[in-house]
Amino acid sequence: MALLLLMLLAGTSYLYAIAEDETKILSDVTIYLEPPILGDGGTVIILPREIPIEVWRQTTGLENPALKDRRLDDRVPIKEFDRRLGAIVADPISIVQFDFPEGGAFQFRFSPFLGSDYPMEKLGTVLLSVGSAGDLHPKTAEEADVPRTQIMHILGSQMTEEQSRIRGDEIRVGFLKERYNCRDYELVLSCAASADLLNE
Repeated sequence: MALLLLMLLAGTSYLYAIAEDETKILSDVTIYLEPPILGDGGTVIILPREIPIEVWRQTTGLENPALKDRRLDDRVPIKEFDRRLGAIVADPISIVQFDFPEGGAFQFRFSPFLGSDYPMEKLGTVLLSVGSAGDLHPKTAEEADVPRTQIMHILGSQMTEEQSRIRGDEIRVGFLKERYNCRDYELVLSCAASADLLNE
C-alpha cells in the first residue's frame, strides 16, 4: 500500500488522505458530513477498493454530490483523466467504500454538507489506524478479505477519540450491503453502522 499522508489545504479545513504517487490516475473523493455526525462527532471507516480501470471509467448515473461542489474546482484541481467522487454521511458510525483504478491512486477529504453554514474551522479529524481486515458473511460464513482500511475520528461534542477507536475496531467491514443500511453513489458506497453495533 502506498504511504498515506494527512494534509491540510491552506485557507480551508479540507482534510486529505493521499496516496503517495501523485502522477497516477486518481479517484478524488469528498465525504460530506451531515448531522448528527457533523457536530456530535463519530467514526468513519474508509475502505478504498481497487477495481479494473475499464470498470472505473464507466459512468453509472448514480448520484455524485461532488459534481455539484464548485468549490472543489478552484481549491482541489484534478487532472483530465481523474474522477471526482462524493458521498454523504450522517450516522455516528459510518463506513465509506470507494473505488479507485487498478494501478492508480486515491485521495479523500471531509467537508460539511453542501449549503451548510457549519464553520469549516470546527471540522477536525484524527486518523486512528491504517490496516486491513477479514470478515465472514453473516449467513453463509463465506470469507472476505478487505485489504485497505482506515479508521477516522470526526471531532465533535458527543464522541471521544477513544470511543471512536473502540467502535472502529468492533465494526465488521465485509459484506456491507448484507449487514448495513447503505446508499449507492457513483463508485462510492456509504453505510450506516451504528444500529448494527447497538444490536450486538
